[in-house]
Amino acid sequence: LLNFWAAYDAESRARNVQLWNEVNKLSSDKIAMYSISLDEKESIFTETVKADKLVGTMQFHEGLGRKSELFGKYNLQKGFRNFLIDDKGVIIAANVTPEDLTNVLKKS
Repeated sequence: LLNFWAAYDAESRARNVQLWNEVNKLSSDKIAMYSISLDEKESIFTETVKADKLVGTMQFHEGLGRKSELFGKYNLQKGFRNFLIDDKGVIIAANVTPEDLTNVLKKS
């Protein structure tokens, strides 16, 4: 699961925490989650990860934010999104909610 978020976007920040909690309930050989923050200031990213108790998880920071290649490549202009990608690199679902995650994994 590849998840994009930013501290300034309350919905994406909350979803990041909720998705992490859901992924942690599942078998680690079934799914891995990588979260990319598009906050421009690294200090905001670092403090948010601490506040959300996500230290030690797969959180990454893209300091170019909206100017980054990732922002355009994953079409994030319309809002932060996530992508469930299979082991072959194929996107099998997008904008997965924590509630939908288990159901989507059962189908794949």
